[in-house]
Amino acid sequence: QQIDPSKYDPELSAETYYDVLSDKDIIRHNWVESLYDLYQMPDHEGTCKKLEIRYGNAAWHYLKNYSNLGTCLVKATGRKAPEEYCIPKYWPILFTRKTITENGQEHFCYKLREPVQTAIRLLEKNGFFTKEKASMNQVKLNTILYGPPGTGKTYYSVIYAVAICEGKLVEEVENENYKDILARYREYMSEGRIAFTTFHQSYGYEEFIEGIRPVLSEKAQSNKNELKYILHDGIFKKLCKSAQKAKEGIIPYDENTKVWLVWLDESTKEQCFQDNVIKFKDSGDEFGDEARLNLLKQIKKGDLVLSYIGIDGKCDNFGIVQDSSPSFEYSEDENGYWVRKTEWNNNVDFFIVESILGTKAFARRKGIDKIVGLSIEDIIDLIESSLKETPLRPAKEECPDDQNNSYVLIIDEINRGNISKILGELITLIEETKREGAEEAIEAVLPYSGQTFSVPNNVYIIGTMNTADRSIALMDTALRRRFSFVEMMPNTKVLEDIGIGNVVINGVSLNIARMLNVINERIEYLYDREHTIGHAFFRKLADAPSIETLSMVFEENIIPLLQEYFYEDYEKIQLVLGDNGKEDEYKFILDKAVNERDVFNGDTDLGLSEKKFEVQHEAFKKVYSYKLIGKGI
Repeated sequence: QQIDPSKYDPELSAETYYDVLSDKDIIRHNWVESLYDLYQMPDHEGTCKKLEIRYGNAAWHYLKNYSNLGTCLVKATGRKAPEEYCIPKYWPILFTRKTITENGQEHFCYKLREPVQTAIRLLEKNGFFTKEKASMNQVKLNTILYGPPGTGKTYYSVIYAVAICEGKLVEEVENENYKDILARYREYMSEGRIAFTTFHQSYGYEEFIEGIRPVLSEKAQSNKNELKYILHDGIFKKLCKSAQKAKEGIIPYDENTKVWLVWLDESTKEQCFQDNVIKFKDSGDEFGDEARLNLLKQIKKGDLVLSYIGIDGKCDNFGIVQDSSPSFEYSEDENGYWVRKTEWNNNVDFFIVESILGTKAFARRKGIDKIVGLSIEDIIDLIESSLKETPLRPAKEECPDDQNNSYVLIIDEINRGNISKILGELITLIEETKREGAEEAIEAVLPYSGQTFSVPNNVYIIGTMNTADRSIALMDTALRRRFSFVEMMPNTKVLEDIGIGNVVINGVSLNIARMLNVINERIEYLYDREHTIGHAFFRKLADAPSIETLSMVFEENIIPLLQEYFYEDYEKIQLVLGDNGKEDEYKFILDKAVNERDVFNGDTDLGLSEKKFEVQHEAFKKVYSYKLIGKGI
């Protein structure tokens, strides 16, 4: 018997709601923003579908954020709904609920409790939403990180991408350990939520959107190879297709995705759903275990699994496999379990499989079988028809990580590609106002496939651009118009934050931050600010603060850059490095007087320089060569 949430009172005051909702240590701002969306609906109520239509976020975006809010309120206040209440015990803390019928289907319509409405009004009055929105370092859909070499553009593209995928602020992720950020970044890449490419002069529409590609296929009748031409989706189109499926709540898949039936033991099924695993006991049955293990090994990361209950062809859950191979888990008895990590959906009614498959028999002895003869699109349509708006099971007690349905494409060296050639008609479609779901949304018909195509509003494009690259002046004006630009200049505070603002080498104190500022001030005076030296080159000193490391940085990075900047005008390079005021032994660029009579026979009247220059490698091994670059170093 379900408890009517309108008759349940969590006995929490508006002040308590206000205190918890405004506590940044336990509540994330975008969760409260989702609550604010409902507050602004007529009568402070609505279905998740109506919220989706009005605000553009997917319906499950609200389901997840409301679940996160309720979970954290439970943790902060200790209040729960009665145990008899079979949908998540957390939601009644925020809402009352009624059922409405639209187009012959019943939907849950959520209404904010009176104290919650009062708390949100107070948050709104105190500027919580406007001030927080203004201070949030939110990433625009199309963003370019630009600046001189070595300012961490590619480094920060990783931070931006992870922040987008996790629905966090950039500054929040930036303060975390970079190794942890990088590990999560690689995980999102393996899941297909982040893609990376580099533009170059030969990069084209066919690689980015779609094109015809030749392939060799071996004929069955002979050993001869046959040349065929196939339609191939480019990196951006693939990402947009995955993003669209995620936005609609559909499982991302490709032509290699397989669908499996699994028959889980009733004694462990609920725990499997809660722990997000497939688990089969190692029973000691040599034949059954071996066959089952072989099938477990065939399941790939990203495959779809259906939980089969063995009655009238019914399944009661579906999930996505998250690991690449089975692992063994020991139990308290002498046997253990073979395990595959699987993200279960837990948001589905029963759906029938065998009625569609006809005579398909399921090998219950093995507990695993692959579905054949049915396309994955048909399977997904089948699952979608059974999805419920309310999850069957409550979320975990702890506040879960906030994951959203955003996808990110990182384009390194974006200004080096021919944008008109690469994007084609999509140059218009990537605009925020032209994205799918926007009021001015536009679709284009792709030339190769003839398909209609639009860019989902959950796809982010992060480009990086080196301002020292001479090709920047040729960058497409249409591209400039459609991107937000974030300047990234040399920042010596980064060096100080990682402990190398000042280092001791061979017993001599050397102010690296001051040295970089002096060099960049001279470059800006002699050239411009777009050709300064980035702080990232000196990060190597954090691991090995030695003269060898510093020498390598200067010889392999700084000197080649200065040679390129000043077209080997070594007198200017000397000025940048302070060599004009050093004794010869400490000069990085050593100058020697030369008499043209010693080179040519007689006078030439060519106006040749009276000096010749050479890079003095011995000077890079001396600490005072760096100390004498300028005062205070």
